[in-house]
Amino acid sequence: MKLAAQILGVLALGENAFIFLSRKRERILQRKLLSDILWMGNYLLLGAYTGAALNGIAILRELVFLQRDRRRWADAPWWPVFFAAFSWISPILEWVRQGRMTLLPILPTLGSMLFAIALYQRKPLWTKLLSIAGNLLWMIYAGIVGNPSGLLSSGILLVSALLGLFREQTGSPKKSTL
Repeated sequence: MKLAAQILGVLALGENAFIFLSRKRERILQRKLLSDILWMGNYLLLGAYTGAALNGIAILRELVFLQRDRRRWADAPWWPVFFAAFSWISPILEWVRQGRMTLLPILPTLGSMLFAIALYQRKPLWTKLLSIAGNLLWMIYAGIVGNPSGLLSSGILLVSALLGLFREQTGSPKKSTL
């Protein structure tokens, strides 16, 4: 199971390197969706149910946010609030499962809340800025639960967001296929 989890993690790592390099909101969301599908499988196989549940919620989030320019209902300003609040189901389930409250499930929950706000933004610049803090929280969680591919992934996402911000600020060529 751990080997299968790490294989999914390695596949997600490759995907994560490109998420925030795009200047187009839709491409960022599509890549984030694929990444979250892979990470959900990774965390499920590791038995890290908080991470798996939050990635499941993230999948729903990206599916809604991808419809934002196509469907009027998906453009409602309450969606990020809904997904941020919905993220709290994950630590609650974890606390029930453990029979006690711990701080660990709060880290990725806060990270997911930040991503809900970040990915709702119309400007990729704001998406990249807000994702940095969310990535840091997921990085800490992955380190604590012993998920090396998750830890590396968060680092790659941070680098991707920083490189994406650099591209936004320097006006690097806009004809990129990323």
